[in-house]
Amino acid sequence: MQQNIIKIFNTYGPCNPELDYMIPALERDPGVMPLIDSGKYFFIHAPRQSGKTTLLSSLSNKINEEGNYYPLYCSLAPTIEAESKEQTGEIIFDLIVAALKMSDIHSLNQLADHIPVFSLKNSTTLMGVVVNFICINLDKPLVFFFDEADCIPETALLSFLAQIRDGFNNRKLTNKNVFPKSIILVGLRDIRDYRMQARPVDNSRLQLSPFNIQPLPLGVPNFSKEQISLLYRQHTDASGQIFHKSAIEKVWEWTEGQPWLVNAIARDIIDKQLNNDYSATIDASHVEIAANELILRNEVHLSSLIERLDEPRVRMVMTAAVSISDVRADSLLESDIKYCVDLGLLKFGHDGIINCVPANPIYNELIFRKLSSKLQIKPKNIPENRWMDGSVLDMSGLLQAFQDFWLENSVILSKENNSDDLIDSIIDEVISSIENRRKSVKMTPARMAQISQNVSRLIKESLCVLVLCAFLQRVLNGGADSVRREHPLGSKFLDICVYYKGTPYPIEVKIKGTVSTEAGIKQLLGYIDRCNTSQGWLIEFDRNTNKPSKQKLSFKTCKRGKNTVFVVGC
Repeated sequence: MQQNIIKIFNTYGPCNPELDYMIPALERDPGVMPLIDSGKYFFIHAPRQSGKTTLLSSLSNKINEEGNYYPLYCSLAPTIEAESKEQTGEIIFDLIVAALKMSDIHSLNQLADHIPVFSLKNSTTLMGVVVNFICINLDKPLVFFFDEADCIPETALLSFLAQIRDGFNNRKLTNKNVFPKSIILVGLRDIRDYRMQARPVDNSRLQLSPFNIQPLPLGVPNFSKEQISLLYRQHTDASGQIFHKSAIEKVWEWTEGQPWLVNAIARDIIDKQLNNDYSATIDASHVEIAANELILRNEVHLSSLIERLDEPRVRMVMTAAVSISDVRADSLLESDIKYCVDLGLLKFGHDGIINCVPANPIYNELIFRKLSSKLQIKPKNIPENRWMDGSVLDMSGLLQAFQDFWLENSVILSKENNSDDLIDSIIDEVISSIENRRKSVKMTPARMAQISQNVSRLIKESLCVLVLCAFLQRVLNGGADSVRREHPLGSKFLDICVYYKGTPYPIEVKIKGTVSTEAGIKQLLGYIDRCNTSQGWLIEFDRNTNKPSKQKLSFKTCKRGKNTVFVVGC
């Protein structure tokens, strides 16, 4: 029994359908079955490791239990290797036949050996012919799940969707079982993104797509705090091991319910920290250690996600997202922002309209590290650490050293030297990416100029922050307990908290002139209070290009009641 207790956490996924204790997938997305029952064709999209495959397994089981339809699951992942539209069609044919053979349902099994060979003659209609043959030879309607639909190459995407549309229309005209009762495409991105990708300038052929009946695509939501508690409570019921309330709160704080992270943290605590000692109570300190270990290890799911920042459009959005400004949907290309949300890198704040920020603190930390990785190499003369004496951290001395470092290295944010500056290369790269896609997204020259201006501003702001974070990470590496970075929703600030020997050192960062110094101090006082300390540091970056760099440096001490605020000008 004890060997099975932590299997749910060892899966590194949202749930293991072979186990009895899990968060029921259909409870997380209860709107799916009504769409199937009403014969709709629709799309489910959510980031990787969020529970899509578990949802499909639960749906198949439910459909089998109710007995009204036959469920058939087919992964389209192998189509990513196809080199032509024709080859894609042939691969899809093979995958459908394989899905029939692997099905536990005898009626589907026996059809696998009777698919007509003549259907291979025209790969552009292949999928529609095969699916039609299956449906007319079944005694009950078919519900077809196409997983990994985002793997279909661009060249074949239009044909694939058109065949579904034609089958859907024929089904309506004949009112017979000639095509599936419901087709569900599953992947990372919204079907509307695929349609634009397949026919960017004129997608009129897809305007009558059956997927238009669904106003909004379905997603698989993160766990709620209550669901995290329920998941861990099932482990408690099975093992007797207790998750303290503070642990639940800390898991929610770090993960915001991202299923892979929720499970990975529990697995790390139980397996590695406690060595499967189920008598130990799990508290917030265990979670804190596990979260930081995940960040340092950067395991497969996390590294594959963060590698997306190598894509110019993703790096553009994410670099802007860590700036100290509100990133509105109209500041950048809305499709690029939505793409990052679909990947799971971003979440929307303010009812999905105003701010876009990293999806959770763990992703946020990894994004900062990825974006600042070049900065950790390029700047010269990072001073040796002489501000930690084993008991306290001299944060004021450290930030005064940063002022000197900034004075020497802020040239990388300037265009004045006609050199191969980092800021220029990043801006040129992302603007080139925008120009290459201008026609496909129907962008006017004026709109492109506006976005290019926004990109330049946001990247300049974000690089100020990234240089600071790179400096702190390099100097404090191995000495501080942790360095936390967070963007409070709706504020033009960055919260940084350095923990050293258990003591918090809160920092607020802002661009001078975006808000007043007094407003920054007020924000910092709230942060000081949350950290249960009595002092904090407000860093203001002055981006006035007409002002000499040395005149931007300042260091002031401000008393506010029992608290002390140090205002650091850079």
